[in-house]
Amino acid sequence: ALQDAGGKILATVPVPALEGAASLDPQRTRVSIAIPPNIDLPKCRLILDPEGRLPEIHRNNNSLSFP
Repeated sequence: ALQDAGGKILATVPVPALEGAASLDPQRTRVSIAIPPNIDLPKCRLILDPEGRLPEIHRNNNSLSFP
């Protein structure tokens, strides 16, 4: 999900399920998200599972801020 500085979700995209971890190495996949017009990206972040519904070993790698 694309989230603004206030926590509002601006856009979402489905993310395919990842294989179960065989180690503590991060699992990765590639997705594309449509960014709405007139968005101030430096004040936004991408976040995976913003509601925290998925079981995780480590949540600290589930978001990305824009420079």
